[in-house]
Amino acid sequence: DVYAGYVSGTFPITDHYSLKLGVRDEYTTNRIPSDTGNLVPSYNSFIPSVIISRKIGKNQALKVSYYRRLQRAEYNKLNPFIDATDPTSLTQGNPYLKPERTNAGELTYSNFFEQGSALLITLFYRNTQDDEQSYILHADSVVAGKTVYRDVTITTRENAGRQQTTGISISGTLSLSRKLEVRGHFRLFPKYLIE
Repeated sequence: DVYAGYVSGTFPITDHYSLKLGVRDEYTTNRIPSDTGNLVPSYNSFIPSVIISRKIGKNQALKVSYYRRLQRAEYNKLNPFIDATDPTSLTQGNPYLKPERTNAGELTYSNFFEQGSALLITLFYRNTQDDEQSYILHADSVVAGKTVYRDVTITTRENAGRQQTTGISISGTLSLSRKLEVRGHFRLFPKYLIE
């Protein structure tokens, strides 16, 4: 269960500049079936965002933004019961997975042309704590209920460390006529996992 509240506001600074502030606070509880004996910790998350915008002429803008994102694990990734759909390759969730918390900064240029075409260029930096990764382990035997599985792999998820990403994103729309337009997107970024 997630209990959350959100508030945001936009404030004009000058004729060309504006400031948008937002904050979200969430309290998350996880309910895993009680017969596993695992106690899954609840957690609170404070998620701010700040955007400073500058209008350039009639159709162009420049934005600098900072935001925090929270990515919770899906239920099947938290569920500690063993999934033996494939008896040689088992999967098991990790009820102690922490949510991924990303702090990000972006610089975005946008241009909306008269005929409906558009160009958007974003430089970004993202720093993700408690990055979630898949791990595959080998086991000579695993007991699940009344069944013993031998010589198997077990796939599970762990918080691996911190991930850093820096890159550029370019997207655009080219309006060829009132009924036809072409859209494209390009993104280039290296990822670094730091344990």
